[in-house]
Amino acid sequence: CAAEYWSGIFCEHTLEHLYYPEAVACVREAFRTLRAGGVLRLIVPDADRYVDFYRDERADSPFASGPEALSNLTQNWAHRSVWNAALLCELLRETGFAGVRIERFGSGSMPQLLRDTPGRAWESCYVEARKP
Repeated sequence: CAAEYWSGIFCEHTLEHLYYPEAVACVREAFRTLRAGGVLRLIVPDADRYVDFYRDERADSPFASGPEALSNLTQNWAHRSVWNAALLCELLRETGFAGVRIERFGSGSMPQLLRDTPGRAWESCYVEARKP
């Protein structure tokens, strides 16, 4: 894809299927192909939410137990990496993105990118960043 081609990129539940070096390369490619002012919306399973559930199984979750939840995060679905908002934000800043911020389900700066899957809201971490 040509440099500075996209005005926005939506990436939901994809990075966790890549090893960390591959995920870094993917984010760098997103940066390269975004236009100045373009927005990248990343959504991944939130490791913090899974750990919180593991520690206190009273939290609202689709899992019967903490160990089942952690197994889902780390071993099911061919996951190769685990993410939280802090790690995503760090990667985006190191890549050169500006305006990096944590978002919520269905909330963000570019309406065209608000394509979040409702069934994944419980487990997901939402982060957006803008290419300067």
